[in-house]
Parts: sequence; C-alpha cells; structure tokens
Amino acid sequence: MSEIFSGLDTFQGLPDIILAIDSKLHQIAVRESKHVKVPVIAFVNTDADPDEVEYPVYGNNKAKTSINWFLGKVREVLAETKAARAQAAAEKKAAAEQAAK
Repeated sequence: MSEIFSGLDTFQGLPDIILAIDSKLHQIAVRESKHVKVPVIAFVNTDADPDEVEYPVYGNNKAKTSINWFLGKVREVLAETKAARAQAAAEKKAAAEQAAK
C-alpha cells in the first residue's frame, strides 16, 4: 500500500491540475479533484463520461501509441511553457537591471 500513496508525503499543497490517462480507471481521483476544485485533464475513451473532467482529450486510452502521443503533446506544452516563463523572467530581470542604472 505504501508504494501507492508514498508520493503524497511530499505534497506541500493541492496541485494546480490533475492529469489522468484513464478517467474511468481513476474515477476516484477525478471525483476527489472535483471535490477540492482542482481541474482535471484526462485522456477520455468512448467508455467514459467526458463531463466528469474539465478538459477531456478524446482518444484511445487503451493503446500504448495513443497514450504516448497524448503524453508527447503534454510534454511539448510543458516545455514551451517552461521556456516562455524562463524568457519572461530573464526579460523582467534585464528590465530591472536597466532601471537600476
């Protein structure tokens, strides 16, 4: 049981968003997320209710290639967001240094 819940020990607070590969399989996590008002992005197959998640992505969540595609897209967005935040921080720092001169 500890291997299932051990990752929760390091939580400092609620996450900004939950990512689920199978909203039907992880319906308890989806319901709990709704309860605490944490939005859910989920890869939703035809056997699941898309209304259960705030951001459904429709596809075959039983096929490894589909899951890899979905996670690849998530990875791309995260990398773009990280780069944009780093650029914004660098620009803010440069503007602050310029203003200090």
